Amino acid sequence: MFAEFIRRSSLVVAVLILGCGMAAAEDHPPVPAERVPLAAQSLLQGVARAGQSLVAIGEHGIILISHDDGQSWTQQQSPTDVLLTAASFADDRHGLVVGHDGTILRTADGGQQWQLVQRDLDAGPLLTVALAADGQHGVAGGAYGLLLVTADGGATWRKAKVTDDTADEDADGEGSDAHLYAAALPAPDRWVVVGEAGRIITSRDQGATWQVVKAPYNGSYFGVLAKSPDDWLIFGLEGKMLETADAGATWQPIETGQSSGLTSVGQLNDGRLVAVGLNGTILVEDQPHGHFLLRTLKTPTALTGVLPIDGVAVLTGERGASLLDATTLRATP
Repeated sequence: MFAEFIRRSSLVVAVLILGCGMAAAEDHPPVPAERVPLAAQSLLQGVARAGQSLVAIGEHGIILISHDDGQSWTQQQSPTDVLLTAASFADDRHGLVVGHDGTILRTADGGQQWQLVQRDLDAGPLLTVALAADGQHGVAGGAYGLLLVTADGGATWRKAKVTDDTADEDADGEGSDAHLYAAALPAPDRWVVVGEAGRIITSRDQGATWQVVKAPYNGSYFGVLAKSPDDWLIFGLEGKMLETADAGATWQPIETGQSSGLTSVGQLNDGRLVAVGLNGTILVEDQPHGHFLLRTLKTPTALTGVLPIDGVAVLTGERGASLLDATTLRATP
């Protein structure tokens, strides 16, 4: 049953990664993505803001752009047909996308055109990417602890070293083999990457060096949201959500009332949080009462991303892109 769940959904990166490294990838030239008539209804792994536009990515190398806050989507040419797992933009022009086969794509025109800058079958899948506000520095992470950094906008990448002072001895030069699922770069001296088995690593020097942070929970973290340089939320398995106000020195649990995994969290204009996860779970924060209100989709479907925009929120997941309206996001039941 579990193997069938993996095969059918490929939804959460934690589930996705369990099946991706079991067989060696075939060495063949990269194949451009095919254009499909209902691309916006395909499995989408996430969505990122590129200035006033939105970019969503997903299965078979699909890259979509919306210029109307998610009301409509246009498929863009993509130099690869592999599963794309994450996207990040520094501004309205410069962005990065990562995916399976160690794939890294780069754009300098807001996602209209994409350049394949890396493809490494031996590296396995990349599962997260974050590009800093300067458009030059960034990080990508993936299977078995693979951690890459760039200082030239993604044109070139190098493996990063991770030091673990929380263990009996330092980790090896490439860190542990825990899969890395999400990254945030809220300030040049505040970088954070989270992943499997309670993995939290931070950098204070734009990725030059990395240190392991002692985890308050040893389950997998699927995402991280930086509310400010020092205020971060991490979330993942079993509905767990934790917050730090001091860049990872101490953590406080946030009760979500859920036991299913949370895959993405966004912040509305009024500061409230909206979280999504498996089985169509949607949680909307009710700040005055200090808890989350549960919303569910009429047709349950696993959700992979949420991006709040001016009173609504764009969702990505198993059934593609959709919108949450203001009524669903209201603060009262």
